[in-house]
Amino acid sequence: MKMTETPEVTLYTTKGCHLCEKARELVLTVNPNTIIHEVDIAEDDSLMEEYSSWIPVLQRGPLRELVWPFGLFEVRAMLTL
Repeated sequence: MKMTETPEVTLYTTKGCHLCEKARELVLTVNPNTIIHEVDIAEDDSLMEEYSSWIPVLQRGPLRELVWPFGLFEVRAMLTL
């Protein structure tokens, strides 16, 4: 993917998650045009069970996931694959 394209990611988050804010900032630093679909895990019991110990989690496509902690290098790699 070229950085001129508009990538889309899902950010698994919940209210009051300061690390989730940092994750969002990292994504937008790498590519300010990225479309971020935020999913509040508190609204879904299965997501709570799966992600409550791991948020923030970034997902791109069905198989690519980043679990916190991650940085600019990992986000850039995810958005450019």
